[in-house]
Amino acid sequence: MTAHAQGRPNAADSASSRAAMYATLSAIFARELTQDGWTRLSATDTQARLRHVAADCRVEREAGSLLRSVAASRTRVPADVVGDLAVEYARLFIGPGPGLAPPYESAYAGQIQRFYGEAFSEVAAVLRDEGLEVGREFGAPPDHVAVELAIMQHLAERSPTIEAADADAARSYRKQLAFLQGHLLGWAPRWAEDVARETVSGFYREAAGLLVAFLRRDDAWLCHVIAGAEHAAR
Repeated sequence: MTAHAQGRPNAADSASSRAAMYATLSAIFARELTQDGWTRLSATDTQARLRHVAADCRVEREAGSLLRSVAASRTRVPADVVGDLAVEYARLFIGPGPGLAPPYESAYAGQIQRFYGEAFSEVAAVLRDEGLEVGREFGAPPDHVAVELAIMQHLAERSPTIEAADADAARSYRKQLAFLQGHLLGWAPRWAEDVARETVSGFYREAAGLLVAFLRRDDAWLCHVIAGAEHAAR
């Protein structure tokens, strides 16, 4: 989200919109889209909600590109679209091998690609501290991009209102910023580049582009809110 030039952030930049965008992105990359999932994503009301959230989060252009990629598939048989996306999801994110763009922080942290590395332990610790669990049915390490996005969703949902500009609010937003900068922003942009380079799917290319744009805007927005809250608490 972008910071406003003067004054406090627009009230539209709310915790609920931020949480909704994190939830949407987490769901896209968590697993292959099902037939029901594609139907919901293609629905007019779902797309209207996403456009509204994207406007709040200042990523209208990137969300519009993703929605146009969905619209481009409307002339095809839905089952064929879902089948092709499932194949592409597996090719990119599952493998054989680690996949062409493995969605794990450990694969991008440090000089050597190594799964179950330091990032694995750090994110697992955050999950414990926040009282969160990764469902057994998910079947992936906790440093999966979908899990890290879900953590940000959780933290955003617990945000104080923008009007609560005090020391507690500043601490809450600093926690969010620390996780965003310490984890997602450190590797997701490089991962998104791999997705864009390796994919034959406009859907995953545009989704990865939306993810990076949103993370960067949220970083700027959090920095702005923290500065305002700390100033008000003095």
